[in-house]
This record gives sequence, C-alpha cells and structure tokens, in this order.
Amino acid sequence: MSDVRPDSRTGEPEAADAAPFSPMRWKFAFSSLTVHFVAACKRPISRKDFLTLVGNFVRLAPRLRLSVDTDRNGHRDPGCISIDPDGMASGFDQVCQYSEVAEFSPGLAGHLESMPDVYENAGLPGFRARGETCEKPDSHGTRSLLSMTLAHTLFDGADLARTLSGLPAVNPGEDDVTDTQPMSFARNAALWLAAVPMAVGYLLIASRETRSAGDFRFAALAIDANAVKIAAHRHNIGVPALLLALVLRGLLLGANGEGNAKAIYMRIPQQRFRGQEDRFLHARTELLKFSGTSDPASFISAVAGLLRRRGFGATAMPFLTSRMLAVIRKLHRIAPWLVPRAFKGYAPADIIFSYVPPLDPSGPFSEFGDAVMFGGTCTGTTPSCIVMPGPQATTLTFWIEKERLDERLERLMRLLEHEGMAATRWS
Repeated sequence: MSDVRPDSRTGEPEAADAAPFSPMRWKFAFSSLTVHFVAACKRPISRKDFLTLVGNFVRLAPRLRLSVDTDRNGHRDPGCISIDPDGMASGFDQVCQYSEVAEFSPGLAGHLESMPDVYENAGLPGFRARGETCEKPDSHGTRSLLSMTLAHTLFDGADLARTLSGLPAVNPGEDDVTDTQPMSFARNAALWLAAVPMAVGYLLIASRETRSAGDFRFAALAIDANAVKIAAHRHNIGVPALLLALVLRGLLLGANGEGNAKAIYMRIPQQRFRGQEDRFLHARTELLKFSGTSDPASFISAVAGLLRRRGFGATAMPFLTSRMLAVIRKLHRIAPWLVPRAFKGYAPADIIFSYVPPLDPSGPFSEFGDAVMFGGTCTGTTPSCIVMPGPQATTLTFWIEKERLDERLERLMRLLEHEGMAATRWS
C-alpha cells in the first residue's frame, strides 16, 4: 500500500504505515544506513527559524514522521509529530537539538556522524535534526550549521531535491504499477536462478571483510558550482561522469593512473519494470568496472562513454541484486547465523558513487540559496562519495578509510585544480 495519503485537515500528504520493505530497503534497515544533509549558512539562524525549517521538511516529506518498526521490516507512525490545520508541524522536542556556540567544534564533522538510534528507537521518528549558530563567522564564512540525519528507508537524494524546491516528496507505494513495464517470465525465472548462487558467493566474500566502520570517517570538499560546469563542458561530458572519473583516479587508481576500480553508481532509471524493483527508492544501482590509463583525458572519456552506454534501457544488475537480497533476507529469517555481521557494511565495490539531482532551494528553503550544502552516507566498510550540486557550490562528501586519507584527498584536489576546479576541504 502507499506510504502517504491525503490529510483531510490540511490537504497535504499524511504519513501512514508503509508496506513491508522491499529487499533493498530491508538491507538499508538491517545495515542502519543513514543519510545526512548539512547546510552551512552565511547568516545566523534562530531557534524558531530552525524549527520552522525542520517543520517544512516534515510537511513536504510526511514519511519523516514514521519510525522503523522493531523487526526492521517496515515503518510505523509513533505519533510523536503532528501537523495542524495551518500546516505547522510540532512535536520535535525529542528529535531536534539547537544551540548557540562561541565557535563550531568540531564543525561540519560534528554534523556528519552515524546515529544508529535513528533505527533502534521505534518510539521516535526516523530522523534527527541539529542546528548550531555561531557568534562570528568561521573560516568559511559560516554563521549557522543546520543538519538532518535520516533513515535511508525514508528519504533519498531525489526526495531532497524536490523538498528543497518546495515540492512534496511523494513516492509511489510498493504496489503502484503506474508507468511500469511487465518483465517476461523467462527473464524473471533466469534472474531468480542466478540469484541463489550469487547470494551464497556474496555472503562468503563478505565474511572475509576485515575492516570495521571505525576505520572510516567523513571528509568533505566544496568546489565552485560554475567551475564544475565549465570543466564538464570543456570535456563535452556530463558533470557526474567528470567527477566520477576524477574521484576514481584520485582516490583508487595508482599514482600514474594504473590499476582497476569498481564503482557502484547510483542513477535515476529511465524505465521501471512491474513488480520487479523497489517503487519507493528513486535510484537504481549499477556495478561498473573501470581500467586505468596513463592519460587522464583518455580515462575521463572512457568513464563518460561507459556511463552513456549503461544509461540506455535497463540492465540486469539491479533486478539480480534485488533477488539476491531477497534470498539473503529469507536466509536470515530462517538461519540468521549464516549471515555474517560484516554483511551489513559490505558491498562488492571499491566505492559507492551517488550524484544527487541539482538542488535549487526555494519557497520555505530560500534561506539555503547561498548556503554550501553537503550530503553524506555512512556506508559501513564500503567507501562512498555523495555529490551535491548546489547553486553556489558542488560538494563531495566521502565516507572513506582514515588510513592515508590526507594523502589521497590532496591528490584528488590536485586533479580537480588541474581541471580548473579548485576545491576547499571542509572536514
């Protein structure tokens, strides 16, 4: 069933209990996967204004009122937050924190922290909000840091883009088949047959993971938005392809561009298949493999070419992944000891790369028009990069290993500067 319905009092979408999670959303909940939005604002934001901004988030994305149920297989409404007939939201005492500080300490890093309580406390909504206002600007000219940490089962980058534009973040329900295509019986059967050995292999490989989430931390870079567009235009490619190529070359390949890299690339699909994928999540995952080259321009062109080829039609990987997770989910229900703990944070890639749709804050969020906005995801023992293209700055927020972090980021920043995109490190 749909996870929203019209509110008879306000006409706005109203939160409702959602259907059991799809396999991918179950994996998100099982892994306590959170997403983070942080806005670094140029002027001080009062506590009242901060709560108003949070209230508008909830009004436009009413599923934020839901919590993850105790068995992590769906959402429920704990009844903590209400919206009155005037559209004002209330009930934020337990999920919002605001303070006036002499200086930001530790700054952006303090707003990019994993919060497992978002999933573990079924009595509270699946988000937390934090606001800080400083007496004087910091080194970046920031007077206020406003952030939201959300259960990924409730919210994604496409939701953020709509919400910040003042539009409702309303997704179809799990059983909505509008604008979907049927999948043939033969293809469906073949995918299920392949999913079982794939699930076994996935669990075996995940069990060998030796890293822990404690070996990782968040790091963030900001680049002038116009400089990014100019660089992409010079290469005659899209911004996502350019940034993916530079991230791979700067962080994962050898000093001279040698080696190989695997990336899970998150994209918005052009076509959906009936009953075969998650109707809630906008993004579809693709596992892409890249071979390094000594010439940076050739590598950038090769990455862009692969993204163009994979961007048309539908590939089997998302549907196979969904069935593989369905097999693991059933196995965990029957014999949980067969699913290793490392499965929670493991993905078969060197990095997860996600490009959020361009942000254009307006309406109740026009306050963010000159803000530098960041989005991150704590992805366990798999590095990730979330790109947020805002009006003033395009930001890259990494969940990445602490080992050799400074060396790798400095190398990436040199590559960006060589392309005319001087980057500022925020954390």
